[in-house]
Amino acid sequence: MPKAPSTRRNLTTNQPSRKPPTSSKPPPRPKKTTIYNPNKHSLASLPYHILTTILHYAASTPNSPFPDTTLLLKTLTLCRTLYEPTLAVLYHTPPTNTLPCAHRLLRTLRERVHVRPLVKALIADIEPLLVTRAAPWGAWDIREFLSLASGVREVDIRHARVSSVRAGAMGRSWRYPSELWNVLDQAGVLLHGWTWRGEFMERIDLDELKRVHSLRPFSGLRRVGLVGIESNDEGATAGDLSREEGCAEVLASLGALREVAFEDCSVANEHFSSELTTRAPGARLTKLSFTNCPRLTSSEDNLPSLLQSPLCSTTLTSLTITNSPSCTLSFTLFLPPTLQTLSYTASSIPSPLSILPIPPTPTQWPQDLTSLTLNLIKFTSQTACSALLSSLISAAPRLSAMHDIAIWCILDMDWRARGTFRETWEPRVKSAFQRCWTGGSGGEVRFDNSRPAERIFSERDFLDFGNGAGGEGGGGRRNRASRGTGGGRRSGGVGILGVRRTAESDDEDYTE
Repeated sequence: MPKAPSTRRNLTTNQPSRKPPTSSKPPPRPKKTTIYNPNKHSLASLPYHILTTILHYAASTPNSPFPDTTLLLKTLTLCRTLYEPTLAVLYHTPPTNTLPCAHRLLRTLRERVHVRPLVKALIADIEPLLVTRAAPWGAWDIREFLSLASGVREVDIRHARVSSVRAGAMGRSWRYPSELWNVLDQAGVLLHGWTWRGEFMERIDLDELKRVHSLRPFSGLRRVGLVGIESNDEGATAGDLSREEGCAEVLASLGALREVAFEDCSVANEHFSSELTTRAPGARLTKLSFTNCPRLTSSEDNLPSLLQSPLCSTTLTSLTITNSPSCTLSFTLFLPPTLQTLSYTASSIPSPLSILPIPPTPTQWPQDLTSLTLNLIKFTSQTACSALLSSLISAAPRLSAMHDIAIWCILDMDWRARGTFRETWEPRVKSAFQRCWTGGSGGEVRFDNSRPAERIFSERDFLDFGNGAGGEGGGGRRNRASRGTGGGRRSGGVGILGVRRTAESDDEDYTE
C-alpha cells in the first residue's frame, strides 16, 4: 500500500532562498576626499604678470601714490614663488616720501645691482628730498638715483603737500639741474611719462625744451604734463603767441604721445588747439586733462575743435575738466564716440555763460560711456537742470556700459522748491541707472544749495531759530544737529553765540 505524501517541507528542492531583511536607510556612501593639487589651487601657480597685477591692486593705497609696504613685506616671506613678483611691486614705485627712506633706497641701489631694473616710477617731492640738508643725510641726489635706476619709466618732480606760501618759496629755490638731461642720456633711460613745471625753470626756454625732447630718453614719451605754463600774450607783449606755438611744436615732436595733462596753464587756449591739430596730424590721444585752465572755453574754435580733430575723434577715451571757469557743458555736443570716462567739475567762480548746450539732447552722450561725473553744476532755474537730467534719462537705454555715475547739482532756489525737485528727479535718475547702484562701481545724485561743500556747518547752525515758517516741523539733518547741540528754543531768543536769530536760514536743506 503506497505511503501518503509527507507534509514535511522538502529541504532539498531548488526553491528560492529567502532574502535577508533590508534596512530602510540607504547604505552609507564612501566619503569623497579632496586631493589638494598645488599646481591647480595655489596662488603661486598663477603666471608672473597676473601675480604682479593682483599685488599692485592689493597694495594700492587711496590717498598715496606709494604702495602699502607693510603688506608687501609680509607677502615676501610667504613662499619663494611670491618673492619675485612682490619684490617687483615693492620697488615699482619705491617710497621716497621721507628723507631716511630715500637715502636707504639710494644705498640699496648702490649695493644690489639686481634691484636697479625694478624701479619704474620715481615721485620726488621738493621738500624734503631736494631742498632739505638735514644731518646726517644731507640733500638727496636725484642725478645719482636716475643714473643707477636705468629702468625708470616715469618721473614726477613735484611740491610736497604743504601751504602755498611755503611751496612757492621752495619752488623758487630749486631748478631743473642742467646736467640732469645728460645723466638720463648716459644712463640709457627711456621715459614714458614726464611732467614739466614752469616754476622749476629759470625761464621757459622753448628752444631748450625742443632740444631736451630730441634726446633719446624723451623721444618715446607717452604721457606729458604741463604745469604752470603761462601765455606771454599779455601786457607789453600783447599778441605774442610764440609760447603756444612752441608748446604745440614740442608735443607734436612726440610720435608716441597718448596722454596730455594741463594744470594752471593759460597756454591752453584756442590758438594752442589750432596749432596742435595743425602740427601733429598723425598723433592720436587717448586721455586729456585740464585743471585750472582759465582760457579753456567751449567755443567751437577751442576745446570742441580739439575734440573733433583727428587727434581725439577716434581714439579719446578719457576727458577730465576741473575748475576751468570759461568752459561750460556746451562741449558735450562735440564729444567723440569713443569716450568712456567723462569728469567735469565746475569752477567756484561765478560765470555769466550758460552752463548747458541749447538744447541738450540724448545723442550728445557717447554710447561707450562707462563713467560720468558732473560736480558742482550751478543752475539758476529748474528748467535747465531738468533738461540736463532728461537728456541723461532718455539716453540711459543706449548707455548700457555705464557703471559709475555721480551728479551734484547746485540749485539757486528756495529749500521747499529744491526739496520737491529732489523728490521728483532723484528716483527717476536712480531708476534709469539702477545698475550703477546695484551692480556697478557706485551712483550718487545730489541737489544742494550754494553753501561751500567743505563747510557742512556754519555759524547759523548754532543759533536759535526765530518764528520762521520752519517751526518744529523742520526735518533736515542740520536742524536736528542744531537741536542736539543745545540751541533748541524757538521763541526767537539769543543763541549760544550771543546773536539773536529772528528769521529762518536760507542755507537749510529741509525736506517735508
